[in-house]
Amino acid sequence: MSSPPPSPSANDTLVHEQQTNGKRKQEHSSQDAPTKKRAKLSGTSSFTRHPVFWAADGSVFIQFGETRMKLYRNRLALHSEWFQELFDNKVVVSSGGVEESIPWATVDGVDLFQLDATEIALKDFEAVLTTLENAVNFCYTKPTFAFIASLVRAASFFRFRKILDFAVTYLEGMFSEDMKAVTKEPLPVTHATEVILLGRDWNLPQLLKRAFYELARAPGTEVHHINLLDKDDLALLINLQKHLAKAWLRILAFYRPSCSNSPACRTSRCTLSMTDKIVQNYRLDPIVGLDELRGLDWKRWKLCSACVNHRVKWLEQETAKLWDNMDGWLNLNPIAEANNAGASD
Repeated sequence: MSSPPPSPSANDTLVHEQQTNGKRKQEHSSQDAPTKKRAKLSGTSSFTRHPVFWAADGSVFIQFGETRMKLYRNRLALHSEWFQELFDNKVVVSSGGVEESIPWATVDGVDLFQLDATEIALKDFEAVLTTLENAVNFCYTKPTFAFIASLVRAASFFRFRKILDFAVTYLEGMFSEDMKAVTKEPLPVTHATEVILLGRDWNLPQLLKRAFYELARAPGTEVHHINLLDKDDLALLINLQKHLAKAWLRILAFYRPSCSNSPACRTSRCTLSMTDKIVQNYRLDPIVGLDELRGLDWKRWKLCSACVNHRVKWLEQETAKLWDNMDGWLNLNPIAEANNAGASD
């Protein structure tokens, strides 16, 4: 945009600074009265004009670090409850009832807000602005995973509800809770790790199951990114891998088929242990491994149609049971119960 940026002036003074937590919801006693935490920051602020988000006729300055943007105040307020509250009151009330003050000043008659205290990165906020201006482009160009992750972080914090719905729906498609969505082609472990972090930070438990499974089945040489997880999630990952490996032992040991035909087919002599190669290839990926077993040509071992159908159905049931058991192994049931309880209040 063509208009030059305003020069910093002595009036470019930021006030009302309060560090805010941009991630997990803070818990406060319901008996605690809302409090105000404010501090003054004096002096002038230097800045660099954003190369893209600078509207000559903009009505509000938003700044991260030394990068300043000139945006449309009404547009931000229309799409974001957080900005609407900020513009109306110069403070934002957190979920715990605490007024979170944001550094602000008036520059040449235009309000300036410094958002470093939100702990949201500039690139994440840029993703939101790009979506507001060019969302139609997603019809033609698939957004990158990194872009979607940025949307989740910024749209969650600043309460851009529609953008957050879009980003979460996108990730739900990638990391579906549906067992049938798991295929031979694994999802990138870097994405799975990031999704776990997003799920924990922004209360998206529906993404965790598939993300943990993708990490659990990944080759050891590809999981160096898991050091980004906290110790509790690392423990859950190890526990999941243990249960996935044990699942094969249980399935191979307890399947005892018999044929009701006379004469009987060879089903009783055709045990699942005859498929050791599949077990070895999918030791930590039983969802795909069991699907491979179901797809074998069991008739070549001279099994009758009834026994083949029984075997395939039994394997389907075991696969579904295994997928359901993962909720308990990953401690996801308490999260689901808590969310349901919150929704009913």
